[in-house]
Amino acid sequence: MASASFDSNRGFGSFHSKPMAFSSRPKQVTTVLAHHRTGVAYKQLYENHVLPLIAAGRHLDAEPALNLLFQANTSISDVYKHLMDLAESRGNHKFVKIYCRHWLAHPSTNLDILKQQAREADRREFFDLAKPLFFIVLRHFPDDVEFIHLFVSQLIREEQFEEARLVMSKSNFLILNPDSSLTLLDAICAFELGFLVESLGLARTSLANEPSALAHVAIAAILDEQGFEHNVLDYLGYANNCKFNLAFCSWLIPRLSVSIFLRRKNFCSALQSLENALLLQPNSQTLKYKMGELNLLQRNFSVGFKFWSDIDKIKLVNKNFKCELPYFQDLSCNFKFHDTLLLVADCSLGDTLLFSRYAIWLATERNFIIKFFVQSPLITLLRNSFPSIEIHPLSRLQFEGRGSILSLLAVPGVFGACDQMPLLQKPLLRADPILVDIWRTRLNLDLGVKLIAINWHGSAMQSVKEGVSSDIPLESFHPLSDLPNFRLISLQKGFGTNQLTNCSFLDSFVNCQSEINRENRFEWMAALISICNWVVCDDSGPAHLAASLNVPTLLLASQRLGWRWQGPDDSSDWYPSITRIDSDSCFNWTPSFTRICKIISTALS
Repeated sequence: MASASFDSNRGFGSFHSKPMAFSSRPKQVTTVLAHHRTGVAYKQLYENHVLPLIAAGRHLDAEPALNLLFQANTSISDVYKHLMDLAESRGNHKFVKIYCRHWLAHPSTNLDILKQQAREADRREFFDLAKPLFFIVLRHFPDDVEFIHLFVSQLIREEQFEEARLVMSKSNFLILNPDSSLTLLDAICAFELGFLVESLGLARTSLANEPSALAHVAIAAILDEQGFEHNVLDYLGYANNCKFNLAFCSWLIPRLSVSIFLRRKNFCSALQSLENALLLQPNSQTLKYKMGELNLLQRNFSVGFKFWSDIDKIKLVNKNFKCELPYFQDLSCNFKFHDTLLLVADCSLGDTLLFSRYAIWLATERNFIIKFFVQSPLITLLRNSFPSIEIHPLSRLQFEGRGSILSLLAVPGVFGACDQMPLLQKPLLRADPILVDIWRTRLNLDLGVKLIAINWHGSAMQSVKEGVSSDIPLESFHPLSDLPNFRLISLQKGFGTNQLTNCSFLDSFVNCQSEINRENRFEWMAALISICNWVVCDDSGPAHLAASLNVPTLLLASQRLGWRWQGPDDSSDWYPSITRIDSDSCFNWTPSFTRICKIISTALS
């Protein structure tokens, strides 16, 4: 073989002769490739020519053949490993990365080398290549705790929490021999999926067996989500002082801390945590959504909704509405105004009520042809309110043959929010006058008697399975019963209605309260609320419905109040009829109700 002079500054194919021409190509290499272009020939070249040179320590002499095999995209994974080692010896990091990715993209049939590949993919943070390697390793070694841990961590990075739990559940070894670190990751997955009680139990088990900063932060995040605010900061303090297992999945700590800071309006810490978390999870839709929420809480509507407008298209795709039509954001300037804009309410019922005003605004002010796809319980109410707009159930979206799709939560980011268009500050829902008359007859109130509707526990429009500490005890509403010439109406549904049984002021409620308790239809509840003089409630469904009907609403606001209810002083940017009654504590509502009684009495005088 002709001698090759090594030049450390040249990197890939570092020969003074032109490396890609391979003028110094061994005769036997040329002969083999001249007659065979199959995988068998590549394997023969590798085994008969490359391996003996590598075994003799003559890596540079093997390089021309390795380069040929590289150009042929051979499936022999060791070829890329040898080239990677050569590039690393020259300090050529660019080609180290290139060869390494090729090596990792060709899983070895040698199981020990396969494990080495999986570890290298994780170490270099080539997560797109690590996932299939972990999968193959675990297919051969289903109880290997190291690779279960690596695979689960990778799935959590990709926010595939259900799949991560499935991987852990498949290991019989873990069932008999629980691992504290994996128990904690299981707790975090359960938390992200909304299983708060289960996640708290798992996190506490992990903490008891193996203390870690992450375990303390996870428990703080779970308790914060449940509303047990007095314990949250304690656990954050424990995390800061924890000296054990500090490195374990530390990248999850800023992610879990974000919501804690957001709820306490600690915007500086929330921003710092978000920026740190996004460095480690740059594609996280959840974190980008939180960044939008951070801006919304600071009333930076344009910035906040812009985050959401990009994300909500992705959410629509992931929800798989089985619709092949284009997304409005993708059309940009190519959208034709004679085309139909399909608004999709892929959000909570409360947000559908809040942003439903955009449907009529886009039709009347921007001259769009609108079809509005909403949750089934809201169809009749919205059809009554917007008779000029086509309202359909979400299930009908898949049958649409023309138009472009836009998520309802993305609309403010695309067209602007109420701070830019004052018309959007005005809610537009209307109660059915026929239903209003029916309720007036059923209520049969004496002349001069006024109505206060109340709700004390979460959403009145759907059954809630568990309570949190921010819910308001029914007995806190007792001062309202002392107001002269007022009767009370309970809007409460589902969990929480049991408090009516032992209510000390039950005789202050209207005579047809039992009938109201059985009514769940939105259009009927809207008609009932429209008759009321005041609505006093927490930040849930009844507040959205009452304020959307422009009924005077006194909102009992805890420190956890979201951006939807924020505004200057004690008002709301989105609901002019709302007056916020801020509380310093979710355990003492007496000052709040003293103020409420004063507001109502003053309004009547």
